[in-house]
Amino acid sequence: MVFGTGGVNQENQPTPPDASDTALKNQTYEKNLDSTEFPTTTTCRFKCTLTGEECNGQEISEIALKDEEGDLVAIKTFGKKTKDAESTFVFEWDEEF
Repeated sequence: MVFGTGGVNQENQPTPPDASDTALKNQTYEKNLDSTEFPTTTTCRFKCTLTGEECNGQEISEIALKDEEGDLVAIKTFGKKTKDAESTFVFEWDEEF
């Protein structure tokens, strides 16, 4: 999973990703997924955890999934989430097929 800080506009509102985007607006970190699972036959859940040592001081507002070749295949944006050393962030992303 790829993390970034460029997912909001000047008013701090999430900006929807464009279908032509090939990168995050401001990628700051990349980490392997913790796991994938299928809670139903048509849903894949991707899970990634940022521990106390990772991304501290960053206002994370965008994440992406990469395929095996390293290409981004999905992007999500959301309101800023400020990471600090006392926090663990768990990102779970469900994709329905």
